[in-house]
Amino acid sequence: GLFAEEAAGNATKESPHPLDRWILARLNALIEDVTVAFDRYEVPRGVRPMREFIEDLSTWYVRRSRDRVKGSDRADRAHALRTLRHVLLELSKLVAPVMPFIAEEVYQQVRSTADPESVHLADWPKASTTMVDALLGHAKKSERLIEDMARVRSLASEALMLRQRADMKVRQPLASLSIPGEIGKELALILAEEVNVREVRMNAREISLDIVLTPELIREGDERAFQRAVAEARKTEGLSPKDTVTVKKGEDGIYAAELSTGTVRFSLIRDAA
Repeated sequence: GLFAEEAAGNATKESPHPLDRWILARLNALIEDVTVAFDRYEVPRGVRPMREFIEDLSTWYVRRSRDRVKGSDRADRAHALRTLRHVLLELSKLVAPVMPFIAEEVYQQVRSTADPESVHLADWPKASTTMVDALLGHAKKSERLIEDMARVRSLASEALMLRQRADMKVRQPLASLSIPGEIGKELALILAEEVNVREVRMNAREISLDIVLTPELIREGDERAFQRAVAEARKTEGLSPKDTVTVKKGEDGIYAAELSTGTVRFSLIRDAA
């Protein structure tokens, strides 16, 4: 499966990517919160942060890491997969008391041969100060990263609302996003990718988007729109990433891409093996 090639990976080994460091910091905080709550038999208090963590994991970490997993950077791909495996493994142990069957299903997908046979035979996770020290330096830095990522997500949400008001599709690249205050370069890159802008400008009076479209930006937007249409067509035809095709444009095409110049129709011709 997805994790097979990362069986020997160690997520606690330092990853240079801020998304990995952030989700591990969130996991560490979750373990602490759930452990305290369950030790006091306060189940609702323990379940609440689980829901919040799972939402962060799925709607931010996994979504923002998709391109990393599909990308050609093998080291970054390994960091992403090892981190996700580690997070899912520890999360399955945390939710086991309240969601035993789901926990077991997740655990079986990510466990290694060295792990206990069942999640219900595994030791309870411990908040690893060693992991935090290695990845983040100390607890205050961990908290700062969590706060900074929350700000990035808030800025992204505001910027996407601005795009919507300006009737600018997210697939259309824009020149820049201006934000008040400052964020680190790595987080600025994540924000730029999420909002689809080439540059994040800092220390502005208020958040704003440069919505002036140059011919170059329009051309880039058309290329992305066409690539997405081809990807959807491949999915419709049940093609795997290994299958190669020739894209033939023409009015008789069964698929369509909406570009700035109008609708472009095309067909896929599967190449001979």
